[in-house]
Amino acid sequence: HLAEKKNWEYSANAIYRKRYTGSQTRLSREERRQNVENAFGIKNKLNLENKSILLIDDVFTTGATVDSISNLLKNNNVRAIYVLTIGRA
Repeated sequence: HLAEKKNWEYSANAIYRKRYTGSQTRLSREERRQNVENAFGIKNKLNLENKSILLIDDVFTTGATVDSISNLLKNNNVRAIYVLTIGRA
């Protein structure tokens, strides 16, 4: 709805999970980071170069998932990354 209201390009599937990582609820900060390291990919043929990206995350706990995805985006020459979180644990 936000993208529609702001007339922004939107893709719910631009980032995908390359491997199953399991629940992170009982993991330490370092275990969470390791759990999601290199766990995500960018959908084939999707060019994000020089684009500004808004990541929306339901719950921000340690930031491990957001960090992992942000690193992926940075390595693919995204211009800017913004994060909107609905809740914080």
